Amino acid sequence: HIDGFSLNLNLGQGIATTMDRTWGTGFTSMMPFTLNGKAHLLAYNKNTGTVHFDRFLPDASGVEGAYNNTWGTGFTHFVPFYIGGIPYFLAYNSSTGALHYDTFQQDAQGLTIQAVTTITAGFTSIAPFTKGGQNYVLYYNKATGAVRYDQINATGSGATTVYTSNWGTGWTDFTFYYMGGEPHFVAYNASTGRTDYDKIASNVPQGVDVLRQFTDAKNRKFANVAFQGPGHVMTYDSSG
Repeated sequence: HIDGFSLNLNLGQGIATTMDRTWGTGFTSMMPFTLNGKAHLLAYNKNTGTVHFDRFLPDASGVEGAYNNTWGTGFTHFVPFYIGGIPYFLAYNSSTGALHYDTFQQDAQGLTIQAVTTITAGFTSIAPFTKGGQNYVLYYNKATGAVRYDQINATGSGATTVYTSNWGTGWTDFTFYYMGGEPHFVAYNASTGRTDYDKIASNVPQGVDVLRQFTDAKNRKFANVAFQGPGHVMTYDSSG
């Protein structure tokens, strides 16, 4: 089921469900994006290459199909970013290291490929962030601990690696939020419950400032929740 919800935090009314639907099976990636001021969703099946662009209705009560097609198979990560308010995205295949830099056609009837390249295979987490008006991407491999930041160029057609390190193995979630306009993130290891609150260093190539470390419950998933006020992160335990 796809559940749309709204948060009414000021009135303390919690979550109001606005949509409850069943879609086709097999989608392995879903990436939200905004095009022409309207919320959309890219849904992709890495086994078949099936891809949909869907546009959310203004009252969030459903979606209308904007584009259906079949792309190449095997992409494991879709990562959105914006340049001048225009949506772009990365499509990455963790098995091969294939990486596409793409943007959307303005009528949502397809995509424009900006560049195709190959980077290191095996990254398991990819998270975008912005700092100083620049777009960056964090890549991490939970099997090796390898991590890097890439700074995306002004045309969305390539990137330069500005930081590499090893953060230890096992991290499963990197969830960004912003405080005072600065990028922070929660790093979480679902197997151990290890949780770090981190901040991207003031000088990005210097990496990260660790703000807090502790052990929490295991097997949680994290998501950013955006609304007016401080940064918030939502966690979910699959056991309920």
